[in-house]
Parts: sequence; C-alpha cells; structure tokens
Amino acid sequence: MPDQSDAVSGPVPAPDNRPAGDAIAAAGTGTGRSQGFLKPVYYARSRDRYRPPPDLYRRLNHWLGPAVTASGLGPRDVITLEVPGRRSGVVRRTIMVRIACDGEHYVVALAGESQWVRNVRAAGGRVVLGRRERRAARLVEVPPEQRAPVIRAYLLRWGRRAGSRAVAREARFYFGVSAEAPLREIQDVAEHYPVFRIEYAGDAGTGAEQIAEGVYRLETGRGLTGANVYFVRSGPAWVLIDTAWPHRGPVISAAAESLFGTGTRPAAILLTHIHPDHAGSALELARLWDLPVHVHPGELPLASGRYLPEYGNPLDRWLIAPLLRLMPRRAVEASVSRNSLEGTARAFDPAAGVPGLPDWQAVPTPGHTPGHVAFFRGKDRVLITGDAVLTVNVNSARDFLAGKHRVSGPPYISTWDWPAAKESVAALARLKPEVLACGHGRPMTGPQAAASLASFSGRFSRQPAPGRSRNGRAARAGSTPEPDGPARKLARMSWKATEEEQAMPLPGDDLVPSPMVQTTHAVTINAAPQQVWPWLVQTGQGRAGFYSDSRFWDRSVDWYYRRLSRQQPGKPAVGYHVAADERIVPAWQNPRVGDIVADGPPGTAYYVVRQAEPGKSWVLFTDTHLRYLLPARLRDDPRLGVSGELSDSFLLTEPEPGKTRVIRRMRLRCGPRPFRAYVVPIVLIWGEAITARNLLRGVKRRAEATRQQD
Repeated sequence: MPDQSDAVSGPVPAPDNRPAGDAIAAAGTGTGRSQGFLKPVYYARSRDRYRPPPDLYRRLNHWLGPAVTASGLGPRDVITLEVPGRRSGVVRRTIMVRIACDGEHYVVALAGESQWVRNVRAAGGRVVLGRRERRAARLVEVPPEQRAPVIRAYLLRWGRRAGSRAVAREARFYFGVSAEAPLREIQDVAEHYPVFRIEYAGDAGTGAEQIAEGVYRLETGRGLTGANVYFVRSGPAWVLIDTAWPHRGPVISAAAESLFGTGTRPAAILLTHIHPDHAGSALELARLWDLPVHVHPGELPLASGRYLPEYGNPLDRWLIAPLLRLMPRRAVEASVSRNSLEGTARAFDPAAGVPGLPDWQAVPTPGHTPGHVAFFRGKDRVLITGDAVLTVNVNSARDFLAGKHRVSGPPYISTWDWPAAKESVAALARLKPEVLACGHGRPMTGPQAAASLASFSGRFSRQPAPGRSRNGRAARAGSTPEPDGPARKLARMSWKATEEEQAMPLPGDDLVPSPMVQTTHAVTINAAPQQVWPWLVQTGQGRAGFYSDSRFWDRSVDWYYRRLSRQQPGKPAVGYHVAADERIVPAWQNPRVGDIVADGPPGTAYYVVRQAEPGKSWVLFTDTHLRYLLPARLRDDPRLGVSGELSDSFLLTEPEPGKTRVIRRMRLRCGPRPFRAYVVPIVLIWGEAITARNLLRGVKRRAEATRQQD
C-alpha cells in the first residue's frame, strides 16, 4: 500500500484564490458559484450519515451516464459499476471515477456510506466494471489508515482537468478539504469515505461473471448485437448453454479457458432454441470441440436453416421470405449449407434429464419457437430462460434504449406462437426462481426475481398479441377471420375497461364485422343511467361538442374544421361550434335511427344514428370520417380507392342503484394499406387516447354535477 508521506507524483493544480473555509461556507449557504444548475450537497457537514445527491443529478446519472460511458464518450477514467442490490437483487449501475495511485486502481465513495458501498459489501466485492468493454472485478475495501494517499491522488488527478478550480471546489463539498491540504488533514476525514482497490478478474472482453454457484454469464455485445451465453459447472465438467450470434466463437472459447483452464472443452453444448442470436456460433464451436449440439426434439426441424412457413414468425413472413424470393436460388442454397446444423444438432429427451447436467431439468417453453426450452436447477432455483422471458423489453423502443431492467416477454417480431408463449411464461412463473438468467438483459436475483416474474405473468396473460398471426393461432387468440383471406389479428386498445368488458359483444359490433382496430373504454359514473343519457346523446359538431374541457384542444379542432371548410368555394370558413356545453338541450334528447350527427363543417364528416335506446345504448356509424384525414385531391381520386368505416357504440349498465357503467367501443376498417398506415395512428392518438377519453370524463363530470344539484 502507498506510504503516508505528503509527496504525491504529478503537478499540483493552481490553488483556489479563496480560502477553503470561505468556499465551504458559500457552498453550505447555497451562494457558491457551483449552485447554478445543480445545487451542490455539502456532504462534509454530515459525514456520519448518507445524504443523497440532487434528484436531477441522480436521474441523469442513472439513465444518461451509463449510456455515455458505454459509448466511450466520457473521460477515460469514468466507468460504470454494476452490482446487485442487497435487498432487491436488481443490478444497479453507478457512474464512478477510477483513480490510479502507486500502480493500483481505486474507486472512492465521495458521499461517504453511499448505497453502492453497502451493495458492494453485501455482494462480497464482486462487481462488473465497464466502459466500452465490461470486466468482472472484485472490490477490496482499503483500511481507513491507508486511504488518505488515494483520496489525495483523486483530488490532484481531477485538479489537472479543464476547469480545475471548479472541480477543486466541488471536491471540497464532498471531503471538506482541498487538494493542497497536508496528508494528515486528509487522514483526519478518511475514515468517513470508503475506498476500494480494484482487482480485475480475467482479461478485458472475455471475462464472465458468476451469477450463481457454478453458473457464469458472458455478455457478447451490447444492444441489438448483444446476447447472453452461460457456462454451467457440474462436478469436474461444464456445459455451454447457447452460443450467441455468428462469429462469437473466439470470444466464447477464450472466456471458457479463463474460467476452466487452457484447452478445456464442455461436456455438452445446449441450445434453448435455434435463432441466429442463440445458435449463431453453434456450428463453429461444435467443430472446434468436436461435439454435437443438443436441442429439444420440437426444435430439430429448424436445424436445416431453411424457411419453413409452418414455423414462420412475423420477421420471417415480412422480411426473410420476401428476401429469399428475390435472391438467386444458388446463393440461398449456399447460405443454407454454410449455416445448417443438420447432422450436428441432436435431439434430447427433456424427461430423461439434461445432457451433462444431472442436477438440472429441462422445461419445455414453446411459443417463441416450437421447441424452445428453459433449464432449471431446483436446489437453488436458478432458471435459464433463453428468450421465453427477458429482463429487457425489446418490444418497446423507449424501454430498450433506456436500458430498463424489468421482466418482459419474448420479442414479438420473432415469436412463432404468441398464445403458447403466454402459457410458457406462466409455467416459468410457477417455478418461483431465485435467479432469473435470460437470453438478453442482466440477470435478476433474490426474491425480486420470482415476484417480478409472477407479476409480469399475470399482466402478460391478459395482454392481446400485437400484429398478425396465422389462422390457427389467430383463432385461439380471438382474431376475426376475413371472408376473403387469412385471419387478421385484431389490434386492441383499452382504457379502464375490464377484461370481460373488452371481450363482451356490444351493440353495433356487426356494423364493422372485420375490424382492423378495436378500442374499448369504460368509466363508472356516480349517477343513474337516466341522468347520464341526456349528456351523451347531445354530443356533436354544432351541438354540445365532445366535452374536451380543454381550450387548447378546442382551438386545435377549430383550426382543423376551418381548414376543411375553406376547400368549399364561395362559402365562409366554418369552425368548431359548440351550441351547448354545460346544459341539457331538450331538442336533442329524442334521437331516432337514421338521424345525422355532424362531426365537422357541412358537407364533411358526420355520423348516422344506428341504435338509440334511452338509458341503455347509443350506436353511431360513419363512412365519411377517415377520408377527411386526407387532402381533397387524394380522398376524391377514384384510382386510390380510399375507404373507411367506423362504428362508435355506447352501452349503459347499472351495476348498483345510482351508478352507471358506460362502456364505449370503436371498431375501424379502412384501406388501401398505405392509407391504413397513415390513418390508424391518428385515430388511436387523436380520436381514442384524447377525444374519446375526454368525452367520457366530460360526461362523468356533468352527470355527477347534475345529480348533486338534484
């Protein structure tokens, strides 16, 4: 360890002209220059307890910091520390400064007994440190009497950076001493600031982290190019589970040698499923180690590498199959022969045990692929899930880019059978794992793993499948077959509607028999149906409007209506007109089938009343609305064949006296396909997420206010 002398190598930074005491007092009173955007926390004033940093700083450090560090854009000695939470088991990422002192690397807890310090101690010092490359490491806590030189090295190192005076003042907020203070003065406060020496495990880029007894995880890449590989020890032998993307063989074999010794080879190679991100390097490693590749019997047909329509997923149908039809046959055959696992893949019987792992069991989890399988060790409840369950949400671009660490389902774009995938998630949740090791994303450990998986399984079982499915699976998922083609998967959206309400038939469903989109909203109103009905039936342009209760939204609709009406030569522009908004108008209380309810200037969009049972149901239909989302030159061009139908149904029920449950459903069908791609997002955002919800809220507020007046 470094000696206790005051001499530290390297130039001394320019001192701050103000006395240290003055700077510290300014920081404590909030008058220092550093306050500006992020008010500094004067940690030196309360060394005996942890004080969290400003909220904005914590948010930036949690979300933005790791992304910047992983990209290599940050300073060279800024790293990301990953360590499981001591209570939740969820991996926590913290941005740290790595400091060099006397040939060793250290990290310093600037805020004293920080949360990451407690997590490191609970984990026995086992962490992962990363920048562009991640390395397994062990943090060894330095005794208090040996910390002062490291702390001073930290102050001097950052004092040589640009803006050294500002950095020096910031350091005094943490330590309460300046960089040029004598070593004995730093020693007086060193006991309050834990210091850890970094001991790296393995070489950069090839180190695997241990996630359970005898189970090691190797992350081969980041983002979309990343996939997890697992090394599992069983007695003197070990087994490889999954092989990541193609051309990762050297990285995997190097990691195996760092774990098990030079020239080692596994007792078996197992695949959770045959997809390029899990079986890409299987052939390469099988040839290197002269071993077969073991898969579930249901997965064996995919070993040929050919496109099989009966096992096709959305990515296969939408991208792979069209590309194969465009490519020369010789090129396709050559690619298949290079990557085929025929003759190398060997089926194993899940009921007979797992090859090479006598204390593990295979859990069939079909859905993502027909023969997907997970592996479970009962003694400590370690579960390797492949892509049946993930801890990163690849179905949400926002969650994926933000790196949110949460349980999620398989990627829809490459999932063969969505209903079967739901059943597999439920089967895995029943195992109550203590360690959840997935094909993508960081492992989840501790009680949090089982609780998170169980919670997600409950939500996932009620979640409708996105996109389209094949005929057989679509029937099980509740999609509606088209009379002239294959079944279409019904895209659903809901707001405060129960599962039963989403599935139940409503009046008016027959008006659009094969919808592409269906939304179901619901609200409970503390008023009788007879008090709700008058407010509901007087909606419409030139009537009571749609109860948006937002001036901004009304102005936006007014601008749009005026744009429509300007296209009628010789007529003045007609805006959004509300004749009655806060009162019931008797003239509009007796709608009849066939009546017109305007939803735009004269000659544009309108509804037709198809059902009106006072206090029970209110059904509207339109085939004019969607066309008016296009300019006149497009919507009136017969060559384009623009069309669209939409039904708007309301069902009023009385679950108990004096209360009304209003269920509102919209069903939509339109074409051609480019028009559909343009219209559906507008309807879902403008019409459903905003207007329809505001309408139900507005009816609820007015009806309940009327009841109170009565």
